[in-house]
Amino acid sequence: MQDNWKVTPRLTLNMGIRYSYFAQPTDSNGLLSNFLPSTYVAANAPTISSTGNVCTVTCVVSPGLGSGQPNPSYDPLNGMAYVNAAVGHASPYGNKVGQADTKNFGPRAGLAFDVFGDGKTSFRMGYGLAFDATLFGNYEINAFNNPPLSQASYTYTSLDNPASGSGVAAAVTGLPAIYSESEHFHSPYAQQYSVDIQQQLTPSLTLDVGYVGSHGHASAGLHRHQLSTGRRGKSGGHSAGGGFLNSTQTNTANQIRQFKGYGGMTADDTIFSSNYNSLQIAVKKRFKGKKPDRW
Repeated sequence: MQDNWKVTPRLTLNMGIRYSYFAQPTDSNGLLSNFLPSTYVAANAPTISSTGNVCTVTCVVSPGLGSGQPNPSYDPLNGMAYVNAAVGHASPYGNKVGQADTKNFGPRAGLAFDVFGDGKTSFRMGYGLAFDATLFGNYEINAFNNPPLSQASYTYTSLDNPASGSGVAAAVTGLPAIYSESEHFHSPYAQQYSVDIQQQLTPSLTLDVGYVGSHGHASAGLHRHQLSTGRRGKSGGHSAGGGFLNSTQTNTANQIRQFKGYGGMTADDTIFSSNYNSLQIAVKKRFKGKKPDRW
């Protein structure tokens, strides 16, 4: 909804508001899943051995990291949320695995003012707030990566008979990686604003000087809650050599991860921002019988 209001012969206002609603995705096959950190229960985390695996019997752990006794309350799907009731750990969002923003009201306002009333000097300014959707396809991607699914790798095989390939690798047996979409999702939005003044220098020449800016909020991006290969990691005095993890140091990382029982974690969160500020100057020259040129 937007309209112009000519307040006086020299002043015109433009005002409006827009409502945007971007629903969370659903899946007719009920495959959606998500890791929700707020539902992870530390008391249901497993004991992790010094070899980086879940202890199912008494095991050896690194000094200072527990007794080595397996946790009888261990939940292999701790913190996960599913829309498929048969899997358990039902999503608190019903047939979705995340919340949707319902208050996305975007106002906008602007004005144009004839400064001296002679039609040669114009002052303009405006402001607008606009919302946008995010990459909901990530939810579908997560459905094929989160536990209880596991992955297997095949080489030199036929799609008609995958098991016939040579060099067939078994399914991954290490701690599963997890993928998470923000449970505190916010629709990304941008505030855009400008102020400029336009002056007619001659009947065919105009000068326009203005400030144009924007500020982006709640932009989606990836970050990691867990220690991952190639990431700096130090916790409780246990540090990877050189301060960075590599594939041979995963055993140590598995014992000190924030969400014990899982490997690396990739989280998509709407917590990032951006900004843009500019001075814009334009000179327009109108030639007779031709469109105006701009420098």
